[in-house]
Amino acid sequence: MNYSFPTAEPAGSPGQASPEPNLKEILAITALTVAIFVIFVCAIQNYLAKVDDFGDSLAYMTIASAIRRWNFAGLVILQFWGLPYLVAALSIIAGISDRTSLLAICFASALISVVLAHKLWGGWIAGFFAVLNFDWLQRSLLGGSESLFVALIFGAFLAVRRGRWMIASLLAALATSVRPLGLIALVAIGVTLLWRQEFVKFAWAITIELAVGTLYALPLMLYFGGPMANVHGYNSHGHVLGFPFYAIIKGTVLYSSPWTNLMFTFAWILFALRSRTRCNMRCNTRYTDFGIYDRWMYCGRSRGHSGPHSW
Repeated sequence: MNYSFPTAEPAGSPGQASPEPNLKEILAITALTVAIFVIFVCAIQNYLAKVDDFGDSLAYMTIASAIRRWNFAGLVILQFWGLPYLVAALSIIAGISDRTSLLAICFASALISVVLAHKLWGGWIAGFFAVLNFDWLQRSLLGGSESLFVALIFGAFLAVRRGRWMIASLLAALATSVRPLGLIALVAIGVTLLWRQEFVKFAWAITIELAVGTLYALPLMLYFGGPMANVHGYNSHGHVLGFPFYAIIKGTVLYSSPWTNLMFTFAWILFALRSRTRCNMRCNTRYTDFGIYDRWMYCGRSRGHSGPHSW
């Protein structure tokens, strides 16, 4: 059975209105966007204080500090530990603070994600991906697990494209330790290998995934009583993934959010759905591939307890 994955079309190929931006241009746009963001934040408040106060950054640093000391007394965990493990490792190796380590990892992961997006889907998508989403900029430059997760998932996508199934399984398993959405990639890899009747590769992929999962779950079992202790911390039912759009609907109906946030959220959804329709009409495999990832993220990120949040 022959099966091939779509790859990005070279710039200037027939049917393109204009040449695609090359990687240097994409990185230059990204650098300019980063500079504007950092200057703006520094102009209105202390940057490091903003990092400590933003999202789950402080929680990740607290977990990383506990991992460095291997002392979990009194620690309340609500987050997955993939990012804190890496933060703790870099902090120990480089002799830097947990905050500096967190920022370095998030920023480096964002750059890697842009480079991988360029390899996977070409210049235009990589450019829009780098600058279009303000939430992405916040989590890449103020701290969050999203950029590391995306870098690992995009790496898994690229490994699959090149037939490196074991590397893809490892990267997807590591991504799952960062955010539970990686489970979807793990299932996709397994189903694809079974469909292609590559049972030896499937067995190796399962072995790699189980090994990573066991190493990740072992400290949680020993010190917190169960492998899903962090999930039970914020969700008594222990559900890792939720129903599509559930959090958005719940947040809109039950919580009082600024009308500007609601307008921004629903405008983004309409924009994404419109783009999805245009992609289907164009029947371009590169954009279709990106759309599959986009819909996956929409379905998976529906777990939550609040509506659109303001900065």
